[in-house]
Amino acid sequence: MKYSKRRVKELVDELDENQILIDDVVKSLVNQHIKPADDLINDIKNKLNSDKDLCEEDLHKLIMDIPVIGYYLTEASKDLGLKEDLSYYVKKEVYNKSHLAACGTVEARKAEAELDSLYDSITQSACARANKLLKDKIDFLYSLLNSAKAILKSKNISKELARVGKERIEE
Repeated sequence: MKYSKRRVKELVDELDENQILIDDVVKSLVNQHIKPADDLINDIKNKLNSDKDLCEEDLHKLIMDIPVIGYYLTEASKDLGLKEDLSYYVKKEVYNKSHLAACGTVEARKAEAELDSLYDSITQSACARANKLLKDKIDFLYSLLNSAKAILKSKNISKELARVGKERIEE
């Protein structure tokens, strides 16, 4: 069997266009919710890129801000999960109605129903991806929270050791 490079390239280009479309849908579902988290991450990145260590005040602020942002992201994840569930039921309804209305063999009816519910499947997939992205951001934020706590603890231990060492020298 001989493959056409031009046809393969056309298919890849079509996939790229569809990927952009789905990515835009996912972003529209997620972006309104993740802005506070992205802003926080960008602030940290900017401070680290300026070769400054995060001071204790920055760490305390992170430790307070992350759970608050996480709370709202968890609410958003719940809402996206509900959208995902609803999109699944809409897809099933479209599929079943199409399957019942179609004529022909079982395979022909199934193929027609799958084709008729294709956009609903894509919608469900977009909702699932958006929810996964949101959950991944939540997981990352809590990893960042644990890191901030560890750094703050390390700084406090260093300060305490320096204080104790200074007291011993003075004795």
